[in-house]
Amino acid sequence: MCGENRDNFPVVIVIGDDASFRETLSKLCHSAGLNVLAFESIAGLLRTKLPDAPSCLVINVSSPSLSGVSFQAELARADVQIPIVPVIGVMNTGGVEILTKRFRYQHLLATIQIALKMDHAQRDVAKRVTPH
Repeated sequence: MCGENRDNFPVVIVIGDDASFRETLSKLCHSAGLNVLAFESIAGLLRTKLPDAPSCLVINVSSPSLSGVSFQAELARADVQIPIVPVIGVMNTGGVEILTKRFRYQHLLATIQIALKMDHAQRDVAKRVTPH
């Protein structure tokens, strides 16, 4: 895909305060041909203009700086409405699917693809409903 414009390609947004978590997930997504934006915190995400492309969040909500409920409240305030794939040990935060830290990479990639398809479908509906 060298030289190819990837601005409209799906984007996986990885958030977690553990650098190895961000690096591992970023490499995994890149190996699957996906664009990746990685952030240590939600504050970093909220300071960034997100691309206008199908997206999903993969978040390590067991990070001490991220609580599922406050994280979702901050996203709602910022009007960020994309599917979330939480990587946690126990508790459901309303995401696409809960994955524990001992997940299989293929399972994670399949879940990410589902989340990206969901966001793509939501964007299609919004374009049809929104007057031009």
